[in-house]
Amino acid sequence: MGARGAVAGTRTPAHSPITARHPGTLHRRARSSAAGEVLDERPPNDAGANPVNTRPDGVEYEAALAETVRMVKLLSLASLGATIAGTPLLLELASPDLPANAKMTVSLVVDTFGAFTTGLLQWFVSPYVLKMRMVDEDTVAVTKLTLFARRYEDVFAVSSMREAETTRPLVTWESNGKLHYVEMGRVPKYLYDRLELERFDAQAQAEKYAKENEGKEDEDDDY
Repeated sequence: MGARGAVAGTRTPAHSPITARHPGTLHRRARSSAAGEVLDERPPNDAGANPVNTRPDGVEYEAALAETVRMVKLLSLASLGATIAGTPLLLELASPDLPANAKMTVSLVVDTFGAFTTGLLQWFVSPYVLKMRMVDEDTVAVTKLTLFARRYEDVFAVSSMREAETTRPLVTWESNGKLHYVEMGRVPKYLYDRLELERFDAQAQAEKYAKENEGKEDEDDDY
């Protein structure tokens, strides 16, 4: 009796309440577990072995801040014009009793400062290249801005490009005595390779130097 009661009171896994109420639960868990095992067995991502080329496509370079630089120059010119035209009027309204020589001196100082800041901005952004393209196999054309924010095109030979011997900012290379600056990350691969811009790319040179040192260290470890 005790044995039969024990056997009768025992529920087998096939007749458990969970299985009876949700007959597909175990099957779903089995499928999920199997799917998880398949996902785990997938080969690791080999994106690092084949890095994606982030350089833009195309054959023409276009600066990211081209319109911004142009608007800043226009704003600087407008500010200079307003200063030159408005300073005498403001002095006349604010200090009508001020001697003419003093008014002229104040106006000259203010106008000189405005002209200095406008000239400094031109000196700073004059190497900035808005667009760049190949005219032919040996000639490059770049679009830049004049003092009055007008676009003009400068053409030079590829062979004339060399490293600039200057410490001023926004300079990538020098050609025929003129300085040029481009954003290396936006140069299309075609132009980058055709003009051999790696020689002017400080980041690329640093990465190349690091790889060479890493290779030398590995060779030393082998010995």
